[in-house]
Amino acid sequence: MGKRVRKVIKAQHPASYTQVDPMRGVKSIAGIRIYDVGQGDAICVLDQDRKPFLQIDYGGKYSNPFASNDKVDERMPLKNVRLIMLTHWDEDHWCSASKNTLSKQRAWLVPRQRTSPRAALFSATLSQAYCVPETDVGKSIFFQAQNGDRVVFQKIAHMPEPTHEEDCNATGIAFAVENGNSVILLPGDASYDQVELFDNLVTSGKSLHAIVAFHHGSRRHWTTATHKYLRRWSALKPPGTVVFSYGKGNPYRHPRQENYRSSLSGWQHLLTPDLRGHGQSHEDILF
Repeated sequence: MGKRVRKVIKAQHPASYTQVDPMRGVKSIAGIRIYDVGQGDAICVLDQDRKPFLQIDYGGKYSNPFASNDKVDERMPLKNVRLIMLTHWDEDHWCSASKNTLSKQRAWLVPRQRTSPRAALFSATLSQAYCVPETDVGKSIFFQAQNGDRVVFQKIAHMPEPTHEEDCNATGIAFAVENGNSVILLPGDASYDQVELFDNLVTSGKSLHAIVAFHHGSRRHWTTATHKYLRRWSALKPPGTVVFSYGKGNPYRHPRQENYRSSLSGWQHLLTPDLRGHGQSHEDILF
Protein backbone atom coordinates (compact mmCIF):
# COMPACT_ATOMS: atom_id res chain seq x y z
CA MET A 1 0.00 0.00 0.00
CA GLY A 2 1.40 3.42 -0.97
CA LYS A 3 1.74 6.35 1.37
CA ARG A 4 -1.48 8.33 1.85
CA VAL A 5 -1.77 11.72 0.19
CA ARG A 6 -1.88 14.41 2.87
CA LYS A 7 -2.47 18.15 2.68
CA VAL A 8 -1.99 20.96 5.20
CA ILE A 9 -5.10 22.72 6.54
CA LYS A 10 -5.57 26.15 5.00
CA ALA A 11 -6.04 28.77 7.72
CA GLN A 12 -4.22 31.69 9.27
CA HIS A 13 -3.01 31.95 12.83
CA PRO A 14 -5.28 34.15 14.95
CA ALA A 15 -3.71 37.49 15.82
CA SER A 16 -5.39 37.18 19.22
CA TYR A 17 -7.77 34.70 20.83
CA THR A 18 -9.92 37.62 21.90
CA GLN A 19 -11.08 38.12 18.32
CA VAL A 20 -12.73 34.69 18.27
CA ASP A 21 -13.77 34.54 21.95
CA PRO A 22 -17.30 33.02 21.99
CA MET A 23 -17.97 33.85 25.65
CA ARG A 24 -18.45 37.59 25.54
CA GLY A 25 -21.67 38.17 27.46
CA VAL A 26 -21.86 34.58 28.76
CA LYS A 27 -22.59 34.69 32.50
CA SER A 28 -21.93 31.02 33.27
CA ILE A 29 -21.71 27.56 31.72
CA ALA A 30 -24.68 25.26 32.30
CA GLY A 31 -23.17 22.14 30.68
CA ILE A 32 -22.82 20.50 27.29
CA ARG A 33 -25.15 19.11 24.63
CA ILE A 34 -24.35 15.77 23.00
CA TYR A 35 -25.81 15.30 19.53
CA ASP A 36 -26.62 12.01 17.87
CA VAL A 37 -24.76 12.19 14.56
CA GLY A 38 -24.13 8.51 13.98
CA GLN A 39 -20.41 7.77 13.64
CA GLY A 40 -18.59 10.84 14.89
CA ASP A 41 -18.71 13.63 17.45
CA ALA A 42 -20.74 16.82 17.72
CA ILE A 43 -20.89 18.64 21.04
CA CYS A 44 -21.87 22.16 22.01
CA VAL A 45 -21.27 24.13 25.20
CA LEU A 46 -24.33 25.73 26.80
CA ASP A 47 -24.67 29.10 28.52
CA GLN A 48 -26.69 29.90 31.65
CA ASP A 49 -29.92 29.73 29.61
CA ARG A 50 -28.93 26.39 28.05
CA LYS A 51 -28.33 28.05 24.69
CA PRO A 52 -25.33 26.83 22.65
CA PHE A 53 -22.55 29.35 22.06
CA LEU A 54 -19.59 27.11 21.17
CA GLN A 55 -19.66 24.07 18.87
CA ILE A 56 -16.93 21.46 19.32
CA ASP A 57 -16.82 19.12 16.30
CA TYR A 58 -19.64 18.79 13.76
CA GLY A 59 -19.37 15.25 12.45
CA GLY A 60 -21.53 12.34 11.39
CA LYS A 61 -19.82 10.46 8.58
CA TYR A 62 -22.22 7.55 8.24
CA SER A 63 -25.16 6.03 10.08
CA ASN A 64 -26.28 9.64 10.58
CA PRO A 65 -29.90 10.80 11.00
CA PHE A 66 -29.82 13.47 8.27
CA ALA A 67 -32.32 12.68 5.51
CA SER A 68 -31.19 15.79 3.59
CA ASN A 69 -28.70 18.63 3.99
CA ASP A 70 -31.28 21.00 5.48
CA LYS A 71 -31.82 18.52 8.32
CA VAL A 72 -28.26 19.11 9.56
CA ASP A 73 -29.00 22.60 10.87
CA GLU A 74 -32.48 21.54 11.95
CA ARG A 75 -31.03 18.86 14.25
CA MET A 76 -27.80 20.71 15.18
CA PRO A 77 -28.71 24.41 14.89
CA LEU A 78 -25.93 26.98 14.63
CA LYS A 79 -28.15 30.03 15.10
CA ASN A 80 -26.69 30.94 18.50
CA VAL A 81 -23.27 29.40 17.96
CA ARG A 82 -20.49 32.01 17.75
CA LEU A 83 -17.48 29.77 17.18
CA ILE A 84 -16.85 26.28 15.80
CA MET A 85 -13.78 24.41 17.06
CA LEU A 86 -12.43 21.00 16.06
CA THR A 87 -10.60 18.42 18.08
CA HIS A 88 -8.95 17.23 14.83
CA TRP A 89 -9.54 16.92 11.09
CA ASP A 90 -10.72 13.33 10.75
CA GLU A 91 -13.88 13.45 8.65
CA ASP A 92 -16.23 12.03 11.26
CA HIS A 93 -15.54 15.18 13.32
CA TRP A 94 -16.34 17.83 10.67
CA CYS A 95 -18.15 16.38 7.65
CA SER A 96 -21.67 17.62 8.52
CA ALA A 97 -20.39 21.21 8.31
CA SER A 98 -19.85 20.78 4.57
CA LYS A 99 -23.62 20.24 4.22
CA ASN A 100 -24.63 23.33 6.19
CA THR A 101 -24.24 26.80 4.68
CA LEU A 102 -24.46 28.45 8.12
CA SER A 103 -21.23 26.74 9.15
CA LYS A 104 -19.29 28.82 6.62
CA GLN A 105 -20.65 32.01 8.16
CA ARG A 106 -19.10 31.22 11.54
CA ALA A 107 -15.60 31.74 12.83
CA TRP A 108 -13.54 28.54 13.18
CA LEU A 109 -10.58 27.83 15.46
CA VAL A 110 -8.86 24.58 14.56
CA PRO A 111 -5.60 22.63 14.80
CA ARG A 112 -3.14 23.00 11.95
CA GLN A 113 -2.64 19.45 10.69
CA ARG A 114 -1.47 17.53 7.67
CA THR A 115 -4.56 15.53 6.85
CA SER A 116 -6.83 14.36 4.03
CA PRO A 117 -7.17 16.37 0.80
CA ARG A 118 -10.94 16.57 1.44
CA ALA A 119 -10.37 18.24 4.81
CA ALA A 120 -7.84 20.67 3.37
CA LEU A 121 -10.20 21.52 0.50
CA PHE A 122 -13.09 22.18 2.88
CA SER A 123 -10.94 24.31 5.19
CA ALA A 124 -10.06 26.50 2.21
CA THR A 125 -13.76 27.39 1.82
CA LEU A 126 -13.93 28.90 5.32
CA SER A 127 -13.43 32.66 5.25
CA GLN A 128 -13.01 32.96 9.03
CA ALA A 129 -10.79 29.98 9.82
CA TYR A 130 -7.92 30.34 12.27
CA CYS A 131 -5.39 27.81 13.50
CA VAL A 132 -3.98 27.46 16.99
CA PRO A 133 -0.34 28.53 16.49
CA GLU A 134 2.23 25.77 16.76
CA THR A 135 4.00 28.03 19.29
CA ASP A 136 1.04 27.41 21.62
CA VAL A 137 1.35 23.61 21.59
CA GLY A 138 1.15 22.30 25.15
CA LYS A 139 -0.26 25.53 26.58
CA SER A 140 -3.60 25.64 28.37
CA ILE A 141 -5.68 28.38 26.75
CA PHE A 142 -9.14 29.34 27.92
CA PHE A 143 -12.28 31.34 27.24
CA GLN A 144 -13.92 32.55 30.45
CA ALA A 145 -17.49 33.38 31.47
CA GLN A 146 -18.36 36.29 33.73
CA ASN A 147 -18.56 34.07 36.84
CA GLY A 148 -15.20 32.35 36.15
CA ASP A 149 -16.51 29.20 34.40
CA ARG A 150 -14.15 28.27 31.58
CA VAL A 151 -13.66 26.33 28.38
CA VAL A 152 -10.00 25.30 28.45
CA PHE A 153 -8.22 23.81 25.44
CA GLN A 154 -4.79 22.60 24.49
CA LYS A 155 -3.18 21.60 21.20
CA ILE A 156 -1.66 18.32 22.25
CA ALA A 157 1.38 18.00 19.97
CA HIS A 158 3.12 19.62 17.02
CA MET A 159 2.35 18.92 13.39
CA PRO A 160 5.28 16.74 12.26
CA GLU A 161 7.70 17.43 9.45
CA PRO A 162 6.45 16.62 5.91
CA THR A 163 8.59 13.48 5.84
CA HIS A 164 6.67 11.99 8.78
CA GLU A 165 3.15 10.55 8.82
CA GLU A 166 0.79 12.42 11.13
CA ASP A 167 -1.61 10.81 13.59
CA CYS A 168 -4.26 13.52 13.73
CA ASN A 169 -5.73 11.96 16.86
CA ALA A 170 -2.57 12.84 18.78
CA THR A 171 -1.86 16.31 17.31
CA GLY A 172 -5.32 17.81 17.68
CA ILE A 173 -7.02 19.85 20.41
CA ALA A 174 -8.40 18.50 23.70
CA PHE A 175 -11.00 20.41 25.74
CA ALA A 176 -12.16 20.71 29.32
CA VAL A 177 -15.34 22.52 30.37
CA GLU A 178 -15.16 23.88 33.93
CA ASN A 179 -18.00 24.92 36.20
CA GLY A 180 -16.53 25.84 39.57
CA ASN A 181 -14.65 22.78 40.79
CA SER A 182 -16.40 20.38 38.38
CA VAL A 183 -15.10 19.52 34.91
CA ILE A 184 -16.19 17.70 31.75
CA LEU A 185 -13.44 16.28 29.55
CA LEU A 186 -13.77 16.35 25.74
CA PRO A 187 -10.71 14.55 24.34
CA GLY A 188 -11.73 13.97 20.72
CA ASP A 189 -9.87 10.83 19.64
CA ALA A 190 -6.82 11.35 21.89
CA SER A 191 -6.28 9.13 24.91
CA TYR A 192 -6.75 11.06 28.17
CA ASP A 193 -3.28 10.22 29.47
CA GLN A 194 -1.72 11.90 26.40
CA VAL A 195 -3.15 15.30 27.39
CA GLU A 196 -1.13 17.37 29.87
CA LEU A 197 -4.15 19.61 30.49
CA PHE A 198 -6.14 16.65 31.80
CA ASP A 199 -3.31 15.54 34.07
CA ASN A 200 -3.12 19.03 35.54
CA LEU A 201 -6.85 19.00 36.28
CA VAL A 202 -6.82 15.76 38.23
CA THR A 203 -3.68 16.82 40.09
CA SER A 204 -5.32 20.10 41.10
CA GLY A 205 -8.17 18.20 42.74
CA LYS A 206 -11.00 19.00 40.33
CA SER A 207 -14.12 16.85 40.43
CA LEU A 208 -14.86 14.93 37.21
CA HIS A 209 -18.53 15.37 36.29
CA ALA A 210 -18.58 13.72 32.85
CA ILE A 211 -16.23 12.41 30.21
CA VAL A 212 -16.60 11.69 26.51
CA ALA A 213 -15.07 8.34 25.64
CA PHE A 214 -12.07 9.05 23.44
CA HIS A 215 -12.19 7.73 19.87
CA HIS A 216 -15.86 6.76 20.33
CA GLY A 217 -14.99 4.18 22.99
CA SER A 218 -12.45 2.40 20.80
CA ARG A 219 -10.18 -0.28 22.23
CA ARG A 220 -7.40 1.22 20.11
CA HIS A 221 -4.79 3.16 22.08
CA TRP A 222 -6.31 1.96 25.37
CA THR A 223 -3.33 1.15 27.59
CA THR A 224 -2.48 0.47 31.21
CA ALA A 225 -1.66 4.18 31.48
CA THR A 226 -5.20 5.04 30.32
CA HIS A 227 -6.70 2.77 32.97
CA LYS A 228 -4.47 4.19 35.72
CA TYR A 229 -5.33 7.73 34.71
CA LEU A 230 -9.08 7.13 34.97
CA ARG A 231 -8.67 5.28 38.24
CA ARG A 232 -7.24 8.49 39.69
CA TRP A 233 -10.55 10.19 38.90
CA SER A 234 -12.69 7.26 40.08
CA ALA A 235 -11.83 7.95 43.70
CA LEU A 236 -13.61 11.30 43.38
CA LYS A 237 -17.32 10.99 44.14
CA PRO A 238 -20.11 11.06 43.19
CA PRO A 239 -19.89 8.96 39.99
CA GLY A 240 -20.48 10.85 36.75
CA THR A 241 -21.38 10.09 33.13
CA VAL A 242 -19.37 8.52 30.31
CA VAL A 243 -20.62 9.46 26.82
CA PHE A 244 -20.13 7.11 23.88
CA SER A 245 -20.74 8.91 20.58
CA TYR A 246 -20.79 6.45 17.67
CA GLY A 247 -22.84 4.94 14.88
CA LYS A 248 -24.72 1.75 15.57
CA GLY A 249 -23.26 -1.27 13.78
CA ASN A 250 -20.04 0.52 12.85
CA PRO A 251 -17.27 -1.67 11.36
CA TYR A 252 -14.75 -0.57 14.02
CA ARG A 253 -16.66 -2.35 16.79
CA HIS A 254 -16.95 0.84 18.85
CA PRO A 255 -17.47 1.10 21.76
CA ARG A 256 -15.70 -1.08 24.29
CA GLN A 257 -17.69 -0.22 27.39
CA GLU A 258 -15.96 -2.86 29.51
CA ASN A 259 -12.84 -0.69 29.72
CA TYR A 260 -14.80 2.12 31.33
CA ARG A 261 -16.74 -0.15 33.67
CA SER A 262 -13.45 -1.41 35.10
CA SER A 263 -11.86 2.05 35.30
CA LEU A 264 -14.86 4.16 36.37
CA SER A 265 -16.96 1.82 38.47
CA GLY A 266 -20.56 2.88 38.99
CA TRP A 267 -20.57 5.57 36.31
CA GLN A 268 -23.60 6.05 34.05
CA HIS A 269 -23.11 5.29 30.34
CA LEU A 270 -24.83 7.43 27.71
CA LEU A 271 -24.90 5.89 24.20
CA THR A 272 -25.88 8.22 21.36
CA PRO A 273 -27.67 5.49 19.31
CA ASP A 274 -30.08 5.14 22.23
CA LEU A 275 -31.13 8.76 21.79
CA ARG A 276 -32.41 8.08 18.28
CA GLY A 277 -34.28 5.06 19.53
CA HIS A 278 -36.11 7.36 21.96
CA GLY A 279 -36.83 9.99 19.30
CA GLN A 280 -34.24 12.44 20.67
CA SER A 281 -31.68 14.38 18.66
CA HIS A 282 -29.55 15.25 21.67
CA GLU A 283 -29.01 14.93 25.41
CA ASP A 284 -27.85 17.70 27.76
CA ILE A 285 -25.34 16.95 30.50
CA LEU A 286 -25.71 19.73 33.06
CA PHE A 287 -23.52 20.59 36.00
